[in-house]
Order: sequence, then structure tokens, then C-alpha cells
Amino acid sequence: MLKTSLRIALIAAALGLTACSDSDVQTHGAGIQASDKTTLQDVGLPGYAGATPEKPMDGKEGNGGSFGAWAGKFGLQIHAMSFTSTDKPDQVAAFYAEALGRYGDVLDCRHPATREKTPEGEPERLRCDAKVPATGHYEFRAGTAKNFRVVHVEPRAEGTRFELVRIEIRGG
Repeated sequence: MLKTSLRIALIAAALGLTACSDSDVQTHGAGIQASDKTTLQDVGLPGYAGATPEKPMDGKEGNGGSFGAWAGKFGLQIHAMSFTSTDKPDQVAAFYAEALGRYGDVLDCRHPATREKTPEGEPERLRCDAKVPATGHYEFRAGTAKNFRVVHVEPRAEGTRFELVRIEIRGG
């Protein structure tokens, strides 16, 4: 269901938790929490008018979830949701490109410059993944390298499917 979100979560988890030492865990504790419930407030983005929560393939309730893990001063928190709309992808993409603006410069991951390696001395600078979104898909990011939002929009025969993700990485 949240395949793009899951990929982002796994990358963020690897980046955010690999620097933990045994002394961090012993000194400050460690834990994992997961929930199949999350809200637009958790993600920090508005709902798109007329959109409906995407139904999970397994038939369960909910259209997203939250995951958190921490060890010592290092941690990771992810909130993700998915929706569908009968509107065209470019309409949904334009709405979220504007909504993301409150978190800083909005990166359009379809453009090569957004995927360049982060320059030395700018560790908080957000970049896009090396992989280019598929033709007709949109991916936007805004925030910092350790606290950002991602919106992925893709066409569907009946309209649009989109994912909203918030990722926070602590420590490092």
C-alpha cells in the first residue's frame, strides 16, 4: 500500500539508527512503537478536498500508519497516509506543492538538480532520492534533512493516488 513511504522509511531508519552505540542504549533506553493509525495533523499537511482514504489491500481499517524507533539520543519517527481522488494528478500535485511551502523550499524530485549530492558543510540541506519518479508521477519534498515531508502523486485510471509522509530523524 505505502510502497514509496515504506522505501523512504527504511532508508531513514538505516540513516538514523546506524550510529547508535551500546552505551547510548544503556544510558538513554531504546524502543520501537508502531501504529496503524495516523492523522493529517501527525503528517502536518492539509487534506485534499474530495479525497478518500485508500483502502488497504488486506481489508483492514485505516489508510496509513506511524512508526517510531529510538536508541539513546538517536531516533526516527515516520507518519504516512495514502488517499485517492477523482481529480487529475497535476491538480493534486499543485495543491500539495503549495501546501509544502510552509516548511521551506519545495523540491520537485522530477528535476535532476534536486538529486545532486548534498554539498559538504550543508548537512541539513534536503535532497531527493537518486531515483527519478516515473513518468506522470510527482514527488515533492520540503523541510530539512532531518525533519521533512514527502508527497508522492501518481495517476490511476479513475483519477489519482497520493501519499503523504512526515519523517523526523533525531541525533546523528
